[in-house]
Amino acid sequence: MRGLILFGFTCAFLLAGHTKSYSWYKPSNAHEAAIVRLMTDPDSVEAELSNAPTGTEKLDYILYLHAFHSQTPARDAKIRDLLSELTGLVAAKGDYFGKEDFKIHPYDGTDDSLIPSIQASSLSGVAEFDNPVYTIPCAVLRKRPSLLGAITPYFGSSGDEALPYPGCGERGSITSFPDRTVSAYRGAIGYAGDDENGTMRFGYEREMLLLNERMKLDPQHFLAAGYHPCYPPKMTKAVRLLYLAAQTDLIAYYASLGIPKTKATLVATRGLRAIPNSDDCQSS
Repeated sequence: MRGLILFGFTCAFLLAGHTKSYSWYKPSNAHEAAIVRLMTDPDSVEAELSNAPTGTEKLDYILYLHAFHSQTPARDAKIRDLLSELTGLVAAKGDYFGKEDFKIHPYDGTDDSLIPSIQASSLSGVAEFDNPVYTIPCAVLRKRPSLLGAITPYFGSSGDEALPYPGCGERGSITSFPDRTVSAYRGAIGYAGDDENGTMRFGYEREMLLLNERMKLDPQHFLAAGYHPCYPPKMTKAVRLLYLAAQTDLIAYYASLGIPKTKATLVATRGLRAIPNSDDCQSS
């Protein structure tokens, strides 16, 4: 899914007048090895990540400090200094798509105060990862799942593809998550977005991406008070078999995270049966 979306976004980028030969930036192999190592040994990577010559590496280092260092006045001051450098790089870009929609906020140590900086860095092209947008390291999202707010669709169109992407799969991975059975079920039921035409489909695909990443990284989201998923219509027998296979695998995955079976079942059910922005659904 992501490859097709980014292909379309890249084509739009080129059609917008960016016709010169362009190679998307990707950090060094040593840097990326450190990003992957964050998943298992975060204490070993600071020396490599602190070498931050470009906007991409600066944002990586900021997120590392934010996610893996305890909050202290010294840590927050260091992050603010790095954000000041990043803000200068963003400002130097001049006008760019979404500039007026995502303003960099003063950092106060919270996830919410950092999210606009991630979004602005991606939209401006200051931070990118082998494509026109920034990809958030998987280990950072696993540690601070609230940062998934940075990938939340905003424009409801192809513009959402300029927002950051989650990096689980490219910049670290969670191999225990049952991607295969979950994807098989999702593919079988189809999406409300299948009926969307034009660029609105991109906004819907981004909603589905956010939903799936929350299932993987933020199961507590589905247990929050007031969460009311929108369920799809009655399943066929074939689809229900795929649903049950995915549900079984998800319950086992959540149990491995220490979630009791009753809650694990609820998370799996709500996550699998939710369809964002769908009018074609039931309330229970």
